[in-house]
Amino acid sequence: SENPIFSPAKTVANINIDALDSPGKMKDLTITGFGQSEMDEYAKEAATQQNRYIIPDPEAEKGYFFRSDHFSFAKIGIPALYASGSYEGFDKSIEEIRKYNDYYRSNKYHQPSDEYSPVTTELSGVRLDLQLLFNVGFKLSNEDYFPKWYNGSEFKAARE
Repeated sequence: SENPIFSPAKTVANINIDALDSPGKMKDLTITGFGQSEMDEYAKEAATQQNRYIIPDPEAEKGYFFRSDHFSFAKIGIPALYASGSYEGFDKSIEEIRKYNDYYRSNKYHQPSDEYSPVTTELSGVRLDLQLLFNVGFKLSNEDYFPKWYNGSEFKAARE
């Protein structure tokens, strides 16, 4: 974001596709940084179209919103969406998903083993999330509206 290809004033939003590891198709769409911008509403609409629901990051205190790839864009005022299914599966219980996520964070997150594996990556979940994020981007690309930061977001002033 220090040397952007396009002016930040002309950049509608940032969709972070940083983590695509998935335990399968998920009922939820967990939004990291929920409550920051109207990107939540775009995500909610797209999730509803897939018969899914949105939830805020249940571990917001870990600060993932402030540590991921979209953050440099947020700092210069570009609203960001960082979301994926990670709480409740269509075919797996909340407890099974919690164990999967705990294992991932303990044994893979930011380690050499943090890469695609056909054994552990369930592509049906990745596909569902990617379709949702594509739908958000497609909607954004076909309208003149720029999503806003919510009142109280520390990033709002940079956009205005």
